[in-house]
Amino acid sequence: MNNNRKPRIGCGSAILIILAVGWLASFLPKPPDQPQESRSNVLPSPENPTQKPLKTIYITKSGYFAAKTEDSFKKMIEVINHKDKVAFQQMNEAGLIYPIFPRQEVILTGCHGLICSTVTFRYKGKIEEHWANNEAIDKQQVAITDSKSSQ
Repeated sequence: MNNNRKPRIGCGSAILIILAVGWLASFLPKPPDQPQESRSNVLPSPENPTQKPLKTIYITKSGYFAAKTEDSFKKMIEVINHKDKVAFQQMNEAGLIYPIFPRQEVILTGCHGLICSTVTFRYKGKIEEHWANNEAIDKQQVAITDSKSSQ
């Protein structure tokens, strides 16, 4: 046997290294001339008037649940991970979580988590905010809502 073989880095290992370097780079301080972004809400918000208003409407997918609050959403994820169907049903019956209406127009109001894994949204024309997984929103089906931008 040839013991002089060099270890090879596979494609999967290389991708993990690139992702790790990118993640670590996100913690580096930004230059002073650039504003620091909020890690909990990177979308336009009333608290950050320098950002342009969101002009895109997204469409919801079927088969997902949302929660009224961040705490209820985190509890729902915990219950799902433990495969606790009884607790999930109790949360649903208590109104803490509920199915997302499919194929509805929504406006994203927040992006949360390290890689925007959780979003907050509201149905178009409504004011109540909902917490859901990012996958519950179809990013491919979009419509521009600002008529001035098309002129």
